[in-house]
This record gives sequence, structure tokens and C-alpha cells, in this order.
Amino acid sequence: MRIGDTYGLLLDCSVNNKTQAQPTKCFAALKHEISQRLNGEVATIGQTWMISGQLPKNSEKKPEDIAKACYQELMPDSNWKQNLQGQGQILGAYIFELSRYHLTIEEGMASPTHIQSIQENQHIIILLYPDEATAEKAARFYPDWMRLFCYRHKILWAYGQSRLIKQYIKNYLVTIQKAIELSQKDNSHIELKQVRQSLFQVQNTLTPYSINLSYLDFQGRTIEINLSNYKKRLERMVKQAEGESELNFLEGFSNLVTDKYLLQITKDYEHMEMSSKWLDISINTLRSRVEVDQAERDRNFQNTVGIVGVGLATGSLVMSLKEELKPTFRNDPSFNIFIPLVYSIIAGVIASALTWLVIRLWSRSR
Repeated sequence: MRIGDTYGLLLDCSVNNKTQAQPTKCFAALKHEISQRLNGEVATIGQTWMISGQLPKNSEKKPEDIAKACYQELMPDSNWKQNLQGQGQILGAYIFELSRYHLTIEEGMASPTHIQSIQENQHIIILLYPDEATAEKAARFYPDWMRLFCYRHKILWAYGQSRLIKQYIKNYLVTIQKAIELSQKDNSHIELKQVRQSLFQVQNTLTPYSINLSYLDFQGRTIEINLSNYKKRLERMVKQAEGESELNFLEGFSNLVTDKYLLQITKDYEHMEMSSKWLDISINTLRSRVEVDQAERDRNFQNTVGIVGVGLATGSLVMSLKEELKPTFRNDPSFNIFIPLVYSIIAGVIASALTWLVIRLWSRSR
């Protein structure tokens, strides 16, 4: 059965003998039979076990006690009192809802391949009909039940995904914060290369951070859509029952989604979005620092080249005056090699020193 963008599977399994009353342990056998037919296949989004049966005539047991016994046979390790979400009636039949939902997301978990990887979602519906006529009349609600529970499971699936995405975002945020803090420690000892590496790491991490932030918002919208569908389907079922229903307990799930799941996702998104703005500011600060440091290094390099160039030019000029200086030292045989070289070096050093002093004074005056 196709439900929007989802395919639902209804497995109907019952005992062969429908004329005699059956013990509640038959549900354990039916569960075993269904598990064998599934052959290890698991539901992608979620599944609901629906137990239905006809109450024996003139039974002294309360419907709740019978439902409890059926539940214990189907889920022997479960707690009836703790998992009971509510009870009501539809077309004269007694209905009980039991649920156990628990997130199992672990630190550093990779992307899950199926729903059981991140959450435990056990959902049981027990329907006890007073007679066969009521059971046949209520059979027309099965497509509605499937749609209602499909919306329910999609909500829980989206919420579980939002918790996983939140963990991814937190991990990205920690990585970015460490890179930024490292680049800000003791600025005088941080190399430009290290700051560049931090900036590169932050920019690369910010991309998946932003993508997952949009995924988080998407999960919230998915929950809103399916919550609306859940409410509309429930209203339709109540209307179709024509006053013969008490399904108010199913509205408790809607309240839980509104008051907890949607609120939590909204708050998480707002917090992560504010962190994203802070990251943008930090990245711009890092980028500005890299640009300033690079400009400073370029200027220092240019100054060094200029100072060395002035020294070399001055030294070359002195060497070119060797012939003019020759009369002064013509009686000295070492003149041709040593004296011009010394004069050239001294002149170059003095010229370089004066150039350095001028550049330094000019830089301070700016």
C-alpha cells in the first residue's frame, strides 16, 4: 500500500480455528510465524503490532486484563503499566495503545542504515471486539490505521534523524572551535602557515556544518507535515465512527510532538544558526589576520630587498671609482684587490643601514 512517498506493508496472520476461544499464548505463536515470514527483514521507518480478537461471551475477566495478558505474550519483557499510553473505544470495541520509544544514538555513530540503528520504537495496538459483527464493521478502518501509524512512525523517524544530525553539527562545531582557538593562542609564536591551515580546516568544516543545519530544519518541517496529516486522519476516523468512538488518548502523541519534539528541534536550530553566525565572524577574523600577516611579510620582504639592493648598488658604485682612487694608493701593491673591496663593503653597509633607518622612521610616522 502506497502512502504518499512511503510504502506500507500489512501482514495479516490469524489462527485457523475461529469458532472456539483461543488462549492468549496463541499471539506468541502468531508473532513467531510472522517473524519467520519476514525472514530478518526490518521496517525502514517503523512498525506497529496490532492485536485483535473477539471477547468470549459471559467472560468474567475485564477487557484490560485480557489485553494485558495478550501484551505479555507478544512482548514478554515489556512493562504494561509503564508502556500503556491510553485506552478508549471504537464502534464498541476496546482499544489499548502501548508504546516504548528510546533513542540509542552513540557518540561518533556513522549514518544509520535502518531505524533500529538509532532508536528503539515499539508500538502495540490491542483491539478487543465484543462480537464478530463489530469486528467486521471495524475492518474498514484498517487503511486508516495504516496511514495514522505511518505518520506516527515518520514523525519519530524524523525526530531520531534530527538527534543524529544535531550530534554531527556539534562535532563539526567542536572541530571548528579547536582550530580557531589554536590559531589565537600566543599570537607571536603562531606561524602564518599554521593560521592558514586553521582557516582551511574551518572553511572545509563549515560546509558540512551548513548542510547539516539545513537538514535539521528539513526534519522539523517533515515532522510538521506528518503531524498535520496525523491530526487530520484521526479527525476523519472519529467522524467516520459517527459518535461511536473514544480516541482522545491518541491525541496525546500530537501534544508530545508539539510540546517536545518540534520545540526541541526549533531551539536546536536557533542555537546552531547563531553559532553559524559566530563562525562566520571568526572566519572573517582569521581571514583578515592571514591577509594582514601576509601583507606584513610581503612588505618586510620588499624592504629587505630594497635595503640589500641599495647596499649592493652603493658597493658597486664604489668599486666603479677604483681608478679615481688609484692615485692615493698607487704605492700600495694590495690596492687593486683589497682596498677597493673594503671600501665597497663599508659603503654598502652604511647605505643599507641608512636605508633601514629611513624605512623604520617612515613606518613609525604612519
